[in-house]
Amino acid sequence: MRRGRTAPLVAAAMAAALSLSSSCATVAHWRNQTIPITSEPSGARVFIGDRQIGVTPMRMVAARRDSHLVLRVELDGYQSQDVALHRSLSAWIAADVALGPLQFVNQGLSSSREMAKAAVIAPTVFTGIDLLSGAAFKLPAAVHVTLSVK
Repeated sequence: MRRGRTAPLVAAAMAAALSLSSSCATVAHWRNQTIPITSEPSGARVFIGDRQIGVTPMRMVAARRDSHLVLRVELDGYQSQDVALHRSLSAWIAADVALGPLQFVNQGLSSSREMAKAAVIAPTVFTGIDLLSGAAFKLPAAVHVTLSVK
């Protein structure tokens, strides 16, 4: 095969692989996370902004993409409490970097130059997908609030 035709074939192989695959974090735990919320005492109302989302004990489905989630927990006779849900980077991002290039090995990439391109492009694309979808992040596994009497 002549050199001038290799680049379009590599690009086509990468595009095909991208369209047929997903990123590690997206596959492992998707874009949302279920978070159990409990309080002491139980029966407290849980709000996001002005909207009540439930009463403890409850389970909340949160988008991992949301970077500024603050819950307000209220119960008559007790001081309300705000709880910020801090997100952190998921360990699955490491899998994007480590395993991303392997997605292209069976796509006809045989030269070391093509493999080097895949080693740079694949982790960038797969990590980007996870970051944009929110799957690259994790929220607290659970929330427990102890309310104080007024």
